[in-house]
Amino acid sequence: MSLSLALVLALSSPAHALDCLAHGVGQMLPLDGAVAVPTNAMPVVELYGGGALEAEELVLELADADGGAVPVSVEVVAEGDPMVVRLVPEAPLAAGAGYVLSAGFVWEWDDEGVVNQHHFVVGDGPDTTPPAPVAVVAVDEHHASGDWGPEHDLFFETGELPEPEASVLLLGLSTPDASWDRARIGADPVISHAYCTFDDAAEARASELTVELVVVDLAGNRSDASVTPPAAEEGRCGTGCAVLPASTVGWLGGLVGLVGLARRRRR
Repeated sequence: MSLSLALVLALSSPAHALDCLAHGVGQMLPLDGAVAVPTNAMPVVELYGGGALEAEELVLELADADGGAVPVSVEVVAEGDPMVVRLVPEAPLAAGAGYVLSAGFVWEWDDEGVVNQHHFVVGDGPDTTPPAPVAVVAVDEHHASGDWGPEHDLFFETGELPEPEASVLLLGLSTPDASWDRARIGADPVISHAYCTFDDAAEARASELTVELVVVDLAGNRSDASVTPPAAEEGRCGTGCAVLPASTVGWLGGLVGLVGLARRRRR
């Protein structure tokens, strides 16, 4: 591809896409410093960017405290942006042992790349107890139109989770016209199609959205499903519904794009 053609294609891309790294890592479980992790734990990672799981630059590893590789298979928990994946060890983790979960991307132009590491210690046995069911208690939305096109966000408020930062939430989303299966790590998940994150599920309208929520723990135990039907259009969006004029989004775009870039680089 010629430099001039590449420049034309770059300039024709959405402005926020130019601010973002191609891929990034979001939340990871077990949490860094976690103890008493069950022996049947399966680490979970959020991967941002299209084709992240197939990227040559991807580093996704589980190692013991001595640096020895732990054989695992990788399962996709749910598609989307981020995609959520699970590392399934071939054998139970050793009771009382320490492990290191590494996830990130190393590019040719950056030998160090961005690789996050979580250190954790395993407890004395497996976990076979399903989490208690938790419902989505409110859905908020934000829709904006700007110089580079529409941006969409869905905000989900969840009920109280026993482990708010260490739970995997499976979201079954449906409207009269479409359905999506998504997953997020942690309470009050967000689905976005804006700036550095591109997920078309965010285009759904809260007033039409039915949400099924299943909580999954590190051992793969699943709660019963809780279903939140669409609420009346009045009040469902609260103050979060908005369509911003291009003049407003235009100057905000550069600022938010820089925030998105910083976010990707921290992953």
